[in-house]
Amino acid sequence: MARFPKPAPAGSFPPRHLRAGNVAIEFALIAPVLVILLMGTVDYGLETYYDAQLQQAVRAGAEYVNNSGHSQDTAGITAAVQGASALTGIAVATPTGSYQCSNGTAVAGVGSTCANGSAVGSYMTISATFTYTSFVTFFSSAPRTLSSTVTVRYQ
Repeated sequence: MARFPKPAPAGSFPPRHLRAGNVAIEFALIAPVLVILLMGTVDYGLETYYDAQLQQAVRAGAEYVNNSGHSQDTAGITAAVQGASALTGIAVATPTGSYQCSNGTAVAGVGSTCANGSAVGSYMTISATFTYTSFVTFFSSAPRTLSSTVTVRYQ
């Protein structure tokens, strides 16, 4: 006649030798989820970093306009934007100039007058884009276009 082990009291755990592989099995189940979360976090962090680099590069172009006063030097503005960042592949749109009153109303030129009596200002708008391709195609295989625009008033 076979002897069966005595049943464990309610609320107790099975003996240690019957639980030996549980940790390994639980880790094997959760590890892929943790790796996917880590990869997504790194991918998002890289995209945010590249976006900040692009914004800094466009601000450098605005600083070039403000410091040099050469609003028509589009080649210099483009070089300032592309040279301000280690990113390769920054596409700089042709900078555009405009004349505006202090309230944002566009006017024809410097000789114009503003309705509120304020002086007409010269403004330059600089835009650039950068195409970010994720290194993790699991989340998104389509490249994302990051863009940044700065408008600066110059004298």
